[in-house]
Amino acid sequence: FPFAVLTVGVSSDVALSPLFFVFTISAGLMVGGLNILLARMLVRPRLKLLASRMTQVEEGITDATYTGDWSKCDPSTCSLPEDSDDEFGEAAGSFNRLIVALADSHVVQQRISEFTDDMSSELDVADLSETALTHFRQDLGASAMAVLGYSQGELVLLASHSIDDAASLVGNDMVRRALRSLQPEGIALAPGLVIDAGVARVSPREVVVHPLHVQSAA
Repeated sequence: FPFAVLTVGVSSDVALSPLFFVFTISAGLMVGGLNILLARMLVRPRLKLLASRMTQVEEGITDATYTGDWSKCDPSTCSLPEDSDDEFGEAAGSFNRLIVALADSHVVQQRISEFTDDMSSELDVADLSETALTHFRQDLGASAMAVLGYSQGELVLLASHSIDDAASLVGNDMVRRALRSLQPEGIALAPGLVIDAGVARVSPREVVVHPLHVQSAA
């Protein structure tokens, strides 16, 4: 710094004097010490907390792989505080969203595993359909559902929940289109609209028909 001020016109007698040297070096040490103090008080604790949470998640995933207990990776225990609008706050938010995505992924995986186990334990088509309907209701949150399937080449009702005269769905145009195309069909309904004519006892916001095509490996 003493030599730098020479370039802006400060005389060498002042810039290179012992007093100016002591003053500038002392100021530099004070600024450097203040930066180190701020880093240790503000930056270091956040980095240590982030590292601690990452280690906790890593250990939780490793433990859950063998024990099935995912409580150590729960967002309520691993989340970071989002208490600022700076880069640390953004990093905490990104980390928390990652933890939520991890938890959601585990829930989906667990649901699929439970669904597969329950479906493989049933042999009767009627029981199989009722089991599938129960899972669909829990996972999709639908207020009314029906499962249709082919029996001896004919489309028939296999199971239903909260639908009046569900057997009439076998002749529904939207159902038929979905079966022909093997693509989902859906329609959004106006709020408060009540579907009658024996189709449903509820006022749905949306009606979706999703075909499931099962192909035997034999």
